[in-house]
Amino acid sequence: HAGLVEVLPQRGTRVKPIALDDIRQHLFIRSALEVETVRAVALLRDQVTIDALAANLERQRDLAGSGQRLAFHVLDLAFHEILLDAVKLPRVKEIVAVSRNALDRARQLLASPERLAHTLDEHARIFAAVHAGDADAAGKAMHDHLDQVVAELRRSADVRPDLFEP
Repeated sequence: HAGLVEVLPQRGTRVKPIALDDIRQHLFIRSALEVETVRAVALLRDQVTIDALAANLERQRDLAGSGQRLAFHVLDLAFHEILLDAVKLPRVKEIVAVSRNALDRARQLLASPERLAHTLDEHARIFAAVHAGDADAAGKAMHDHLDQVVAELRRSADVRPDLFEP
């Protein structure tokens, strides 16, 4: 049902290659919704949200250089969840979750230690803008963060074309 397996008549099944066009569409959705989400969060200036983001970011710092990709990924997801929960728009959160889930296979497969460090830096910029109450800077930081995911996947497609649709 997730569309990850392809049936080849009279030959068997195989894991479908990653489709960059699909990824671009899901990241477009995420960018549109998460940029507006983070802008709204910056304007809320809610201390509980800021404290939760700060605590999450500190745990990300602890893991970023440790090579614990899965644990870092869980914190990455939680960082975005904190932002989405703050605006109290469950349908938006649901749509973002669907698009994020469609990207997770590629992100898990291709996450490098360098990407974890970059993600940490990008999250720190998002947090700084939210903490400062600067909606424009927060929106730009989120947009830049999601653009880097696309760039990383494009670089990965050049290095490992066997994993991607032509």
